[in-house]
Amino acid sequence: MAPANSRIPLPSLNKLLVIPAVFGLLVATLSLAWSVDAAFSAAIGACTALLPTMYFAFKLFRYRGASKANLIVHEFYRAESGKFVLTAVMFAVTFATYKDVVSGALFGSFVLTTLAVWLTAHRALGR
Repeated sequence: MAPANSRIPLPSLNKLLVIPAVFGLLVATLSLAWSVDAAFSAAIGACTALLPTMYFAFKLFRYRGASKANLIVHEFYRAESGKFVLTAVMFAVTFATYKDVVSGALFGSFVLTTLAVWLTAHRALGR
């Protein structure tokens, strides 16, 4: 692993990940009105969206600078593949181990949290 170019600042990943995390927590809290199992399922769905996204973000921003362009592209594909596998494994573990899962809350929270990640990134890029 080559060291990152220190002259290019690392993007603030905290802002990009904290807002969707708070949103996922809010969705899980609101799911308490349905049931405790729904709230727990919604929390798992939010974590299933956030943890692979965090993995992707930290892997993607490992290298910076034009001289590292080939490494950045290679790392992008590796990070996206890892994110996909991690998401699939988290869903598989959830369905295999948690028998009282409320699939609507799980997938709803996953989709809403993923949407929050996209909108936060879109807003942070100023587009």
